[in-house]
Amino acid sequence: MSNSTSNYDYNQIVNPETNRTVNTNSRTGKKVLEKYKTLLNVSQYGGNKGTQWNSISDKIPIKDKKGNRYWGIFMDGNEWYDGSEKTYVAHSIVNSNTGYLQDGDKWRFEATEGALRESNTCGVLLPKEEGCYAMIVIDPNYTYRSGVPYIAGYVIATHEQTNKGPFKDTDFIYIDYVEVSTDYHGRGLCKPMVSSFIKKFIDLPYEIRNFKIWNASYMRGPARSCYIKAAHENKLDIYHTPYYLNDGGNFPVYKCGTCKVNIDKLENELVNGDEEEIYYMVPKNILTEIYGTAIECHDYYPDSEE
Repeated sequence: MSNSTSNYDYNQIVNPETNRTVNTNSRTGKKVLEKYKTLLNVSQYGGNKGTQWNSISDKIPIKDKKGNRYWGIFMDGNEWYDGSEKTYVAHSIVNSNTGYLQDGDKWRFEATEGALRESNTCGVLLPKEEGCYAMIVIDPNYTYRSGVPYIAGYVIATHEQTNKGPFKDTDFIYIDYVEVSTDYHGRGLCKPMVSSFIKKFIDLPYEIRNFKIWNASYMRGPARSCYIKAAHENKLDIYHTPYYLNDGGNFPVYKCGTCKVNIDKLENELVNGDEEEIYYMVPKNILTEIYGTAIECHDYYPDSEE
């Protein structure tokens, strides 16, 4: 019998993206190791880790217009590799909902495409990169046999800077996707989802108060109403410009009316139009801060008495 020792290096791990071994003590190796630990954790619990959503300390309470309770689980891509309990729970919930999320009759944007692939780090439900964010909204009263809750909706966003247009050189949270499953349409979930997502950034530790969204919804009127109301609920002004201007520096930008009459008018008059719009949700004095003087913007629907 040979007394030779094995040449196997126990400090090596295979990076599945390159199929090459890396040292577990290296930066890349530590990230790969965390990925394996996440997958092992989900496998170990057979998907049931998602039943422990109630243990998440910073889950966000959300209510629809009938008072039904949902919970938002906010994900910061910069924290993905921290190995937190929330990461494991969110991963398991999304994993359990994969088939549901890929149902074309329930969702439009298919933003979950590749959400569980480790190569997708931004613009997905499970962000893994700094400046990338998401919130999944779960329904605790509608669960799989395992007890894992269904996902009723989601918001996905990235941290960007607008270099052109009226809000030049301004850092924004760009809201990439807002979607509610068709199973939950008509319950008034959009506004509390978007409003709570915005509030998460306004509060510590982010303290970001500038937001941007492109309204590409096929139900453009209700989506427009949702975004306007969410902005006003967080004491933000909201401006819009047709999408074809695409931050090209063209004035005017239009300030959306602040009262319910104007919001309803904005929704009703444009709901059947083909024009998509970009919205800026910003503090009331931002244009003065940028230009040093008040900039006259056309008020799309001048304020009036309700």
